[in-house]
Amino acid sequence: MKVIQVCFPEPYRITLEETEIRENLGDKEILVKNYYTLISPGTELAFYTGTHIGLSDPNNRWAKYPFYPGYASVGEVLEVGNDISEFNKGDLVYTLGRHRSIDIVDITNLKDRPVIKLDKELSLEEMIFARLAAISLTALYVSNFYVGDYITVFGLGLVGNFASQLFEIAGARVIGIDPVKSRLIKAKSCGIEYLVNPEEEELYTTIKEITREKGIRLVIEATGVPSVLDTAFTIVNKRGQIILLGSPRGKVEVDIYNYIHRMGVNLLGAHEGLQGFFDIPDRLTSTLYVMELIKKKILKVKELHTHTIGPENIKDAYELLLNKKEETLGVLIDWRDKWVNSEE
Repeated sequence: MKVIQVCFPEPYRITLEETEIRENLGDKEILVKNYYTLISPGTELAFYTGTHIGLSDPNNRWAKYPFYPGYASVGEVLEVGNDISEFNKGDLVYTLGRHRSIDIVDITNLKDRPVIKLDKELSLEEMIFARLAAISLTALYVSNFYVGDYITVFGLGLVGNFASQLFEIAGARVIGIDPVKSRLIKAKSCGIEYLVNPEEEELYTTIKEITREKGIRLVIEATGVPSVLDTAFTIVNKRGQIILLGSPRGKVEVDIYNYIHRMGVNLLGAHEGLQGFFDIPDRLTSTLYVMELIKKKILKVKELHTHTIGPENIKDAYELLLNKKEETLGVLIDWRDKWVNSEE
């Protein structure tokens, strides 16, 4: 069977490849016709621009070109393997699929690689965003805060916005920080009350005013820009926490004597890969939780979906995310009526 998939042969190049996938399914595999796939602005832009930190690591076998992006999809089950009772032909499902028209999905490890049946009355365009919301949930898992605490989130892209909403739902008072005005507006529409543009307001003074001198117990770094860490250390309280939710796109020097040793600040990572380890809930549990919030309209998603683009215009999608941040946030690729199977 011939399918179409997105490929990054090298930085700033995107191709649509026609490739063959096998006809016969394994006993624990399903064949899924993708309706939509979701672009991750962080990871995928890092590969598109060649800035992903793993590219320079010879021991990182995953971060290599050619790179096949994508890890969130919703679509329809076309066929099921012989040993599958959980899914049937015609089911609508959420998977961790790549940007491709049709995919074979293994369901043997659902806790780490969730495949979730979706009710037909649900909005697939909204449910697919559960992928990035579940990633954002990692910051809550590793955090230590009390209800009513003021926390700060640097970066109000998709991951930062979802983190802000999830901390608000959990009882924190969130101060969102972003220099992109449209993202501040989006965050406001999602229920984030305190918002700061660091290019227009003096950050430290504004935070003191908002918190009435209480300061910040917890800082979430969701931009992936290493230099933001310096600012985070200047606003967090003694014995506070700084959580790295956005994957850093480079290296930074930290004054560990003054910031960590003397102030007792706890610097923590919140990579999605921690889910399922020790006492942290696994990916399936996390995804089901945020899906419930989306269904109940508690977690706002529709406000963050800005573009739907066909695969024939795929390069436009990444260029919008890279160069049109004022107007671009959540971008879906629509595979429904095209690029399904070139043999048809």
